[in-house]
Amino acid sequence: MQRRPLLGDEAVALAAIHSGLSGAFSYPGTPATEILEFIRRETHKMPRAAEGGVSYAWSANEKVAFEEALGVSYAGRRALVSFKHVGLNVAADPFMNSAVTGVKGGLVVAVADDPGMHSSQNEQDSRVYAHFALIPCFEPATQQECYDMTCAAFELSERIEVPVMLRLVTRLAHSRSGVQIGERRPANPLEPTKFPAQWTLLPSNARVGYDKLTRKQPDIVGWSESNPFNKLVLNPAAGRTGYLLSGVAANYFLDNFEPGEPIPSYLRIGTYPLPPGLVRKLLDAVDQLVIIEEGYPVIEDMVRGLLDAPMGKKIRGRRDGLVPRTGELDPDIVRAVLGKPARPRQQAPSFELVQYHQRAARREPRGQGLRRHQLLHARRPAPLPSRPLVRGHGREHQHGHGRRRSRPSARHRHDRRLHLRSLRHDAPHRRRQAQPADDRLHPRQLHRRHDRRPGHHGQRRGHRAYRQGPGRRSGPRAQARSPP
Repeated sequence: MQRRPLLGDEAVALAAIHSGLSGAFSYPGTPATEILEFIRRETHKMPRAAEGGVSYAWSANEKVAFEEALGVSYAGRRALVSFKHVGLNVAADPFMNSAVTGVKGGLVVAVADDPGMHSSQNEQDSRVYAHFALIPCFEPATQQECYDMTCAAFELSERIEVPVMLRLVTRLAHSRSGVQIGERRPANPLEPTKFPAQWTLLPSNARVGYDKLTRKQPDIVGWSESNPFNKLVLNPAAGRTGYLLSGVAANYFLDNFEPGEPIPSYLRIGTYPLPPGLVRKLLDAVDQLVIIEEGYPVIEDMVRGLLDAPMGKKIRGRRDGLVPRTGELDPDIVRAVLGKPARPRQQAPSFELVQYHQRAARREPRGQGLRRHQLLHARRPAPLPSRPLVRGHGREHQHGHGRRRSRPSARHRHDRRLHLRSLRHDAPHRRRQAQPADDRLHPRQLHRRHDRRPGHHGQRRGHRAYRQGPGRRSGPRAQARSPP
């Protein structure tokens, strides 16, 4: 098998392609944007979906993206729709109803949550939507699980004929790791439905569809109970406190134990709905249960139910303040939850804060340090004493030295503007020598130099000072500079 370094988003996208994806739709929003971008890079040379390839599109909004993916699924092909957690609010209408209508081809909804609000307006948890719509949900903890769970989500969606959610978080979506990947399976054949009334949610049809959805729930719970992504580890010798973990919180939990150190009993959740049998086994083995999850206290509320102490056990988590109620988790927060001492941190080096010009004055002769400070920090650096020569009207001029005997030509003024511009933009110790004027003129300006009226000191036609023609200017300076 090939191994590739992939972001969490890229692992989801590549798994969808290898699962026989036919259509991918999205609306951009961090941290989910990279999913469709990766699909576009990987499949832009492939044929379109009609020829067995992949079709992809940025949609007008999340609702449109979901409906486009749902249409591909209705036709029997596999589809992926991706957006960030607040985008699921926009797509809520087709999302909820798609669970009632059901699907034909596999439909995976990849939603990227943003705990800590790095680029979002709230911390809403998409697992609540999955529970609300009565559909399964995967929550990976590593990039490898992003790939494996996406492949499993397509298979499950086609088997039970409902959409399946894949919940990511920012730290997983935007971190990179090596992923073992497989080969691409062929796309599903095009099989339009023979019962179009199934997709029309009139009350008479909706009642039938909702009844089918509710009758699928025991099978979905049984699937979650036996799923290998839910891992139970019992170790009574390590204490009577157990831990219920989900997603990346499981990584932070295991990161706080050194090699060879005993790990307490824990249950790692990778699929929803919660597996009640595994939770009950964990509760039987411990006296206290600590729940660590990224996002809302979804698992905690499910375990607590109506009673605060199910089966006589003490439940702790975000509700009682042991785990911070807001913000994203990290290994240090989980370490404090475990009751372990904080890891030693590297201290920032101490140094004396001294102004730049004070240091320069100590190192350099008197006055030069302050002069360099002024040159570096002035808005307009002072020109150097030695200035480059530029070509003037019929002879050589040196800017700032001597008295001009004639009015400078347009070419002379153009060269001076370029020279002053170079003095503004170059560092004081790197002055640019003036280049021949023809090398710096735009090609359209080269022919204009030859389109001048005779006797007007090289001025172009249409210049403001000569619009009225010779002899019509007023004022002593204008008369003194008039051509003979």
